[in-house]
Amino acid sequence: GIDNLLHEVELIVAVGKNDQIFSASEALDYIFSYAVGLDLARSDKQKEQEKEGPSSTAKGFDRSAPCSDLHKMEEVGHLERGKITLSVNGGILQQEDISDMIWFVAEVIQAFQVLFN
Repeated sequence: GIDNLLHEVELIVAVGKNDQIFSASEALDYIFSYAVGLDLARSDKQKEQEKEGPSSTAKGFDRSAPCSDLHKMEEVGHLERGKITLSVNGGILQQEDISDMIWFVAEVIQAFQVLFN
C-alpha cells in the first residue's frame, strides 16, 4: 500500500472550445461540463522530490486523479455555489463551497487560456 497519501477535493471544469478568450465573461461560454475530482499525492515522494525540484511523480501515479461523471453545463447551469465534500471512512475531511473559491471559474479559464494558447 501507499503510506502518507494526501487528498484534496477539487471542482473540475471541462472546456469545450479551443478559441482565444479575451475576457473572463466570455470564458463562461466555453464551459462544457463540471465534475468533482480527488487530487491525490504521495507525501513520501513529494518530500523526497522537493529537494530536487518539482514533485511530478508524487501526483502522477496510477489512479491519482479520479473524478465523478461529467455534468453538462447546459443541464446544470453555471455553478456559483454548492458544497463539495470529501469524506473518508465516514469522517468529513474537507467541505468547501464553490462560492468561497479564491478565483472564479471564468477567471481561471481565462488565465489558463493566456498561458497555454
